[in-house]
Amino acid sequence: MIVENTKVRRSDEVAEIMARDIRSGALSTGTWLKQVDVERRYRASRADVRRALEILLQRRLVEQIPERGFYVAEPDERRQRELREIRVTLEMSMVDSIMENANGEKLDELLEFAKRFDHAVESGSVADRYESNQMFHVALAGLCTNRELVKLIIDLRGYVPASPMSQWPDMARARLSSREHFEMIEAIRNGESAELRRLFKAHIIQPGSDQ
Repeated sequence: MIVENTKVRRSDEVAEIMARDIRSGALSTGTWLKQVDVERRYRASRADVRRALEILLQRRLVEQIPERGFYVAEPDERRQRELREIRVTLEMSMVDSIMENANGEKLDELLEFAKRFDHAVESGSVADRYESNQMFHVALAGLCTNRELVKLIIDLRGYVPASPMSQWPDMARARLSSREHFEMIEAIRNGESAELRRLFKAHIIQPGSDQ
């Protein structure tokens, strides 16, 4: 495991970073999470690591075997499908607020994130794709003025332990995800609420879709 050179972290911070690493594939399915290794990698105390693992256990990103420890959980296809359906409902409910709140400056910033993901698709690593995709979707959700809704949506993304390979199983799917990002921005610029809802649903639900 690679040591992250940062200050000592609290349990909630460790849980969020570990969730990110599970989703990005840095911690792959089936990986055993020895507490001493987690302490070293995430620079956290034993107590904070234990609490972080309990948080991830509640979110079903990890599993626990008594007397053996924690490991990264296998994806549950039924659960992932149901979570995606919830995401569709929540993300589509942001559309009106996004349309009201978006302006040229915010859309220009969103466009830069879309370009960053597009560059990662063509020239970056899998980790680059994951990080730039996350930045795009956080910025997109940030156009909604309902802060609690935004938090729910961002948190929910972290509940689906999909690897980058399931998000983008091939270059065609990765390129389609990138194209959809630009189409979302164009729909917002043009005030096309119905089109934005359609894109949100397609982006989440279609086989091999962006997680």
